[in-house]
Amino acid sequence: MAVTASATNDVCDDIIRNLKLKDCAVFKKSFARDNLSYLVRYTSDKEAHILKIIESIGGVGIVYCSLRKDCDRIAEFLIKSGYSAASYHGGLGYQTRNDVQEKWIKEDIKIIVATNAFGMGVDKANVRFVIHYTAPESIESFYQEAGRAGRDGNPAFAVMLYDNSSRTSAKQHLVSQFPPIPKIKEIYHQIYNYFNIGIGGGKGERHYLDIFDFCAKFKQFSAVVTSAIEILQRNNYLYYSEPSNNPPRIMFTVSREDLYHIQIRERHLSQFIQLLMRLYSGIFSAFVKIDLSYIAKMNGTTVEYVNECLIDLGRLRIMHYIPSKRIPIIFFNEERLDDSNIRIAPETYIVLKEISVKRLEKMFEFIDRNDICRSVMIQNYFGEQDVVPCGKCDVCRKNKFTESNESRIIKLLKNSELDFNQIVSRTNISTDEVEHIINLLIKSGKVSQISGFYYKYNS
Repeated sequence: MAVTASATNDVCDDIIRNLKLKDCAVFKKSFARDNLSYLVRYTSDKEAHILKIIESIGGVGIVYCSLRKDCDRIAEFLIKSGYSAASYHGGLGYQTRNDVQEKWIKEDIKIIVATNAFGMGVDKANVRFVIHYTAPESIESFYQEAGRAGRDGNPAFAVMLYDNSSRTSAKQHLVSQFPPIPKIKEIYHQIYNYFNIGIGGGKGERHYLDIFDFCAKFKQFSAVVTSAIEILQRNNYLYYSEPSNNPPRIMFTVSREDLYHIQIRERHLSQFIQLLMRLYSGIFSAFVKIDLSYIAKMNGTTVEYVNECLIDLGRLRIMHYIPSKRIPIIFFNEERLDDSNIRIAPETYIVLKEISVKRLEKMFEFIDRNDICRSVMIQNYFGEQDVVPCGKCDVCRKNKFTESNESRIIKLLKNSELDFNQIVSRTNISTDEVEHIINLLIKSGKVSQISGFYYKYNS
């Protein structure tokens, strides 16, 4: 069985082909969300627009940003504006992220400002709005993130904000995801040099890699280094573990018999030791990964108390305790190679880059077009045909407004021929809107332009 949250027809075909599935059945639910209104808003002041959205909609919401610094800045801005908000991103500690998420779920915090690190596995039904401060890299990402609003079936809103710099920023981000091949090879060698590993060495070695220290030493940008490491990992040269994947680990250094006598001597730790033995098997023979929050919950105490007990056990030489590290681990699958033997497979670089460029183009086509219902565009992108407009998105609302104004202009022109300025003054419609409607009416044959800027209705 292959399961995915959102996939185009091409992706479905790739899954079937790669898994070599024969005579398989594909089950798809419609991508339409009847209670969700998609809105795209151009604004030169995104922060002010976020406040406007929050004030008009209210309730619990998510603001998505692509940069961690934007998350921190906007969360601080919302707090200063009187709203309950917090930032959430990969640069925060595990416990901090967990606390923020729990407070948001309990609604002690109403608005969470996050990178796309937030949301997977979180099922909160009453989210009233999702705002994208920066454009996602694809319609797939937008649909999944926007879809976290309105899961209770009540009206909800997904708002995309963009400005003159949005397209340029998105393209720059895409470029950083695919550094030139020579740059990837340069970073490859610098990583080995960082650990003083020469050609032919390093296979099977594991090291802690401090990205910020590495970048400072070799004068590299962290985004480029991270992207280069991801490409090297796709080519199986190394394995890179994010900080969140390095949980605390423990192992008893004494036998069960000795531990029994220690519990008699250290009575204040006896109950805690018994809990650890119940929760984690194999704790006497190897390091096991532990969850401080889960231990605290089972013990009826706090994470801080659990950490103190583990430190005490380590100090008493009863246990090895390795706290969680925020420094990523890098594992070398192969020995260090020279330039001529480093090969980056096309499917891990060229093909992926082409796919990413096409997805970004589709994302901005979705943003730029104002003549097709947003929901229809999303459904068509995922392969659905014969779909109907939602009636709620910004395009549908604009069309309803345009249809109303169109009727007013036609009514005037049925009575007499008028020039452009007369139409504007008699309808009190903006010049841009009048020009837009007149062009539509001329294309449809309902109106003709006669001498100068005069127009007449074709009966």
